[in-house]
This record gives sequence, structure tokens and C-alpha cells, in this order.
Amino acid sequence: FPGLPGWGAKSAAAVLARAIGCWLGALLWERRAAWTEIRVAATARRLALLLAPIYLTTVLAVNGWFTRPRQGAASAMVALAEVHFVPFYYHYFTSEALALVSVVSVALQYAPVGVFVWAFDRSPLRAASMAFGLALAVEVGRLFLVGAHADPTNLLVAAGGAWLAAALAYRFARLLREEASVCRPGVGRDEP
Repeated sequence: FPGLPGWGAKSAAAVLARAIGCWLGALLWERRAAWTEIRVAATARRLALLLAPIYLTTVLAVNGWFTRPRQGAASAMVALAEVHFVPFYYHYFTSEALALVSVVSVALQYAPVGVFVWAFDRSPLRAASMAFGLALAVEVGRLFLVGAHADPTNLLVAAGGAWLAAALAYRFARLLREEASVCRPGVGRDEP
């Protein structure tokens, strides 16, 4: 269906990827009754421990830590002096589309922190503080990279993205609990 908008299948690989995605989605939907909050959280914890090093490496790579040349402390101090600490300062001097892409990409970049934190039964506030700390380390590191500039707004956006991801994960867990109590009457309710 090449003429249909949104189809986007330009190769056999894209068609295969979509078919696999549809199959996995149907498989997961079929087995949704087996999803419990405890089971999902345990799986997320195992994946978090496995994926944390990959995630951290990806965050550093996306921010240029492995591709940009380094500069010394004196140059980093000059770069720090040029940083504007007004929230969303750099977003004022670009198009709305680029500013939106920037905010969304930073929020999505740090959203896994929220899911990881939820998996270990911590609060969305803890997720926000951990993402803030990670973003602080990343942005300070960018001061030492030639041609990169630190954006303090990323700390706020990172915290917001992680907080939202954790809050959504808690909401998803609550929905799982509610569905489990509906599917199995008496579960999760006080018996008289």
C-alpha cells in the first residue's frame, strides 16, 4: 500500500519488523491475565540490572562523550562562564519545532530512570532526583567536550521525564491490581 499515508513500508525488513511487532503485541495481549504487579516489577528489576550499563553508555554516547574531543579544566571553566542558567533560555533562540524535539528527546532519554526506580519500589520523586543527578553529571561532562554546550534546562526536563515515567508505571501497576481483582473476585478485597 505504498500510496497510503502513514504506511511507510519501504522495504521487506520494515514489513517484517511490523509483522513481528503485531505478533508480539497480540501475544502479550493474550497473556495479559498472567501479568501481575509483582511479576511485572520483578521482570523490570531483572531487566533494569541487565540494561543499566547499556542505558548509561547510550546516554553518554548520545551526549557526545565518545565522539567529541576533550578539553581541559581551563576551557571547561570558560564554557561554564558562557552557560545561561535561565530555564529554557536556549529554547527561546530556536524554532518551536526544534525546541519541542529537544524537550521531548531529553525527557525520553531519562524516562527509563523512572521505570527503573518504579521497579525497585521507589517514589516518582526519587526517580526525579536520580534523573536530575544523572543529568547534572552528563551536563557537567559536556563542559569538557569541545563544541558541546551544557544546558541547565536538561536537568529540569530530565527530572520531569523520569517523574512522569515513574508515575505512569505506578498507574499501570494499579491498573494491573484492579484488573486482577476483577478477574479473580475476592483477591485484593477484605472478606467479611
